[in-house]
Amino acid sequence: MDKRKALEGVKTAVIVILFLSLVFLVWKSGLFSGSFRLGGARGETQAAESGEADEYGAVSAEAARPTAIVLTSGSGEHLGEKYDRAAVNRTYERTGRLFAEAMGSAGEPDQITARGWHDALCSPGVCFIYLSPVKLSVLDGWLGTEITGLWKEMSARSVCIYREDGAGRFAFADPDTGLMYSCETALPPEALTELTANTAPNGASYLFETGRTDVPEQDVLIFTGGPEHPVLEASDPLSSNETTKDVLRQFGVDMEAGSDYTDSDGTRVFVENDFTVRIAGGDTLIYRLNDEPGGSAVSAAIAVERVRDILQRTAGRYCGDAEIQFFSVSAGADGSYNVEFCYTAEGGRVFTGAGGVAAAARVKAGAIAEMTVRFRSYTAGAEKVSLMPELQTAAAAGGRFVLGYSDTGTGEISPEWFAE
Repeated sequence: MDKRKALEGVKTAVIVILFLSLVFLVWKSGLFSGSFRLGGARGETQAAESGEADEYGAVSAEAARPTAIVLTSGSGEHLGEKYDRAAVNRTYERTGRLFAEAMGSAGEPDQITARGWHDALCSPGVCFIYLSPVKLSVLDGWLGTEITGLWKEMSARSVCIYREDGAGRFAFADPDTGLMYSCETALPPEALTELTANTAPNGASYLFETGRTDVPEQDVLIFTGGPEHPVLEASDPLSSNETTKDVLRQFGVDMEAGSDYTDSDGTRVFVENDFTVRIAGGDTLIYRLNDEPGGSAVSAAIAVERVRDILQRTAGRYCGDAEIQFFSVSAGADGSYNVEFCYTAEGGRVFTGAGGVAAAARVKAGAIAEMTVRFRSYTAGAEKVSLMPELQTAAAAGGRFVLGYSDTGTGEISPEWFAE
């Protein structure tokens, strides 16, 4: 009898321990905290600022993928990948680590001339070209490394690693000042030689190599031949109730909880304890905290990553053949950051919404204070449209140009050249 009582006592103790453990885990999960914010958790911010591995670490390198990649052989010939996203992805997988190694070991940059920059682009190596300027402090975070010094706050649209005088170097052009820089790195030069040894030219060249001196921006990448690009078919993913339900869940809203109402203009409004979400026009989601977030300011890199994370889990999941890509970040007077992302498809930018972007957000103290996202899905069709050759387009645009699609809400969207 005593043994039985003792056994029952042990069972009771185990049940109590298990119950307390369950309560602790539920409390840690925040399921019953009654609040939800996109980013802004103190622990998350500290981990990201310190470079520790966190939930973003596995995907942040994907954010560093450029719009175009150019491999240059020892003879100065170029293999450019720009409009074929599968080819860009394959080349990025082979080269991304080298850029991380170069940036992580880079010394203080020295200013170089335009001729020096052109020589770097034509030396054995790799050039990454982004859709728009990216702060180096954001780029190094995406690549999982860290640079120091004043140049961390500079921006670059094109960055390259190249071999010069038996050393591996890193160079970039700052679009804000028009100045170009190069610095020594610990990148083994033989790694670049091996990478570019079998580079086969595919008609890619830089504008300064064509003899056209009447165009101001000479480092623009162009391709020879008559370009053809596909027509896109656009649709609204939020027309699906299941998609809407999943998107709202990612934003912290239970669509079936009954906490919503419909405005006179048809906008559906979901009111939560800390924030409000609106779905307007059938394709636009507007998120806003009910109170201005407080706390310490975070870096631009953290602000961009907060926005990128939620977009990859929502609009990026339902955009079809398109992708969500970083477009811009700017600092506000109150310590906040304004961050924009856009859709890209078939190597071109999709201009959507009033501002031409897919999403615009304001991030303060690591939390998304407000955000507007236009949900669109794009499918590349079999029909292709012939456009003016890129050399003539660069001359007409005065330098930079971009393949673009203007989404006005119609079903089919044809490709065009847009001057930048």
